[in-house]
Amino acid sequence: RCSRGGKTRALKEIAKRLKSIVHASVIFVSFNESSDISSWEQVDPLGALCRRIAFAARRNRKATYDSDFAYADVKPEQIVEWLGRDPRILLIDEMSNCNSLLEKSTPSIDLAFFLRSNFLSMEDQYLVFSSHIVSTVGQVSS
Repeated sequence: RCSRGGKTRALKEIAKRLKSIVHASVIFVSFNESSDISSWEQVDPLGALCRRIAFAARRNRKATYDSDFAYADVKPEQIVEWLGRDPRILLIDEMSNCNSLLEKSTPSIDLAFFLRSNFLSMEDQYLVFSSHIVSTVGQVSS
């Protein structure tokens, strides 16, 4: 929760270690740093997340988020198809930068439903996130 407290670094190290020890898709995305969430993305946080998941899964490591993925149209169904039924761990840095999660709106409900359905509801599905807000449990769980 602390500003400049090493949350991003900790999540990156956790992701790196998990990739070497578990048989699962380990996906690290950020709403900070090089893929900061833009104001226009706030109206569609699920789309913003899907673009970042696609970016994390890219094969071309020279691609950059801003030039190659920021405006890509990546549908939740494409992410679900890509994930299949494989075990998965999603790590989200700075989830609190999705301002719409603070509201009971259709976009925030869609994002919460997607996260719950695809990273929390079945065996071998996990969600880890960092936030500057003490609790986002009410927003994700309801």
